[in-house]
Amino acid sequence: DVSLSYAMPKPLIGKTMSVQVLANNIFSAVYSSNGYYYTYDDDFSVPDTITTIEGTGYYPQALFNILAGVTLGF
Repeated sequence: DVSLSYAMPKPLIGKTMSVQVLANNIFSAVYSSNGYYYTYDDDFSVPDTITTIEGTGYYPQALFNILAGVTLGF
């Protein structure tokens, strides 16, 4: 990640003004920050039978992305 910030000495708006740019995952690494596991009992597909269903999943994260912002002080 790379973060840049610039505080303007003579702001166009307000008393203070700064601009920020954040570049995330600059190498576009493929990764997951979280995962999950679930289980539930299926008692409606086959009458008089309970089948336990299990599964897993994950939350893939964004590849290279940019976030920009402006902070104003009045």
